[in-house]
Amino acid sequence: MAQVLAVPDRGDAIAGTIIESVPEGWWYSTPLPDGRRVIALLTDADLLPAEAERSARWHRALEATVHLRTAAGEITVDVEPALHRADTSVLHPMVGERWCAIGDAAAAWDPLSSQGVVSAVLVGARAGRAIPDLVALQELESDVHLLASEHGALQAHYYGLERRWPDEPFWHRRQT
Repeated sequence: MAQVLAVPDRGDAIAGTIIESVPEGWWYSTPLPDGRRVIALLTDADLLPAEAERSARWHRALEATVHLRTAAGEITVDVEPALHRADTSVLHPMVGERWCAIGDAAAAWDPLSSQGVVSAVLVGARAGRAIPDLVALQELESDVHLLASEHGALQAHYYGLERRWPDEPFWHRRQT
C-alpha cells in the first residue's frame, strides 16, 4: 500500500527522484510537471496503523527520514495522504474478442522497479499494432506474463539490497 501526498515542490537541490528505505517500508518522492512533488510511503497493508492514527503516523515517519524531509519541506499536519494500492499485478485474461487491456489495466508494477511507464508505453505500442489480430494479442498477453515473472526476480534483487532491518516484518517478508 502507498500513502501518497502531493506538495508544492520547493525547487531545492534535490530535483530528481528520491528513494529512502525505513524499517516499515520505503519512501518515494519525485517532482511532478505541474510544480508539485509527490511524497509516498510504501508498506504492507497489514502494517498500516488504524485509520484514525494513519495520517499522524505518516507525518511522524516523514519527519524521521533523513533525505525525504528536506525535499518535502513544511507539510501541514492536517493534510492527509491518500491511500493507494502499489503492488505488482497482472490481469488475466488481458485480451478478448474486440478488447485488450493496456497500461496499468494490464499490468501494474511495484514502484521500486521503475518498470511501470516503460512497460505501459511498450505494451501499448505493441497492442496498437496487434489489435486487428487476436492471436497477436494473445501472444502479447503471454509476453506480459513472462515480463511479470522476470519482474519478480528484479523485485527480489532490489529488496534484497536493504539489509539493515532483517527482523522488521516488511523487510523480512521480502528477504526470505
